[in-house]
Amino acid sequence: MDDLADLARSLVEKAQPRKRKLEMTQLGSLINPGLDDIDARANRPPGISTGYTEVDAILGGLRPKQLVTVAGATGMGKSIALVDMARHIAIKSRLKVAFFTFEMSNNEVFDRILAAQSKVPHRLIRDGLLDQEDWRRINSKIGPMSNAPLFLTDKAPMRVADIRGHCMRQQDGPGLDVVFVDHMHLTYPSSPRIVDRTAIMADVSPALKLLGMELDVPVVAAAQLNRGPSARLDKTPELTDLKGSSSIEQDSNVVILLHRPDYYDKDSPRRGEVDFVIAKNRNGETGTVTMAAQLHLSRFVDMSTD
Repeated sequence: MDDLADLARSLVEKAQPRKRKLEMTQLGSLINPGLDDIDARANRPPGISTGYTEVDAILGGLRPKQLVTVAGATGMGKSIALVDMARHIAIKSRLKVAFFTFEMSNNEVFDRILAAQSKVPHRLIRDGLLDQEDWRRINSKIGPMSNAPLFLTDKAPMRVADIRGHCMRQQDGPGLDVVFVDHMHLTYPSSPRIVDRTAIMADVSPALKLLGMELDVPVVAAAQLNRGPSARLDKTPELTDLKGSSSIEQDSNVVILLHRPDYYDKDSPRRGEVDFVIAKNRNGETGTVTMAAQLHLSRFVDMSTD
């Protein structure tokens, strides 16, 4: 009889829903580690440097779990900005970078990095028109590039799931600190049934955001602007000019809009300048940083450096 009672109790217990362990964090438990972390921030860099001093001052560098969108019209310099930041992070800061290029080949990215590093015009490198002095300058800069932890892939098309797979393998292997995607509008949606441009961006943008959250690294992605700025008297881009979907603005922690006045007016008194319009910054202030656009060297530099 006792055995039957024990069996009955056992069956009742199995039928009842089990209490799940509380996986949420009580505020009070955050106090001590939180205060310790705040105290330690004064003695460590706030984030990964982009290589642009004033941009870093506003953003505090690139931070883990952030989606940073660099947007601009065609020809404004989105790819230059992404390659330039990746170059600085990998070669100067020696941090591990995964760079996904859907607009250029790996060799084209190499040419741009070589031009920026050596200060030999990109056109001469592209066409092989190098003299002895050019080769001397190139050879003097090859050393730091040879073992830079910058990992490129020009394989396309790719979905965010494919990007994730590459990043997971790199994180398990050489390691991973930052992900660059050039660019968002050339990334494929999760399903071939998603064909509408707005729906594609509503699929890709949050997936890139979640990728950074999962990997605990910043994800920096280029994005296209629509033709809004060219139709206005004031050509300065705005958040509403992001092409395809409002989800890009919603998902991004930071949105940087590129603007070159001489793109629209060749006789502009600001010829050779580029504005990094920080139009959204979820963790701080917004603002505009003006830098020198050294397009012949495939790079942007601080005005003070220039």
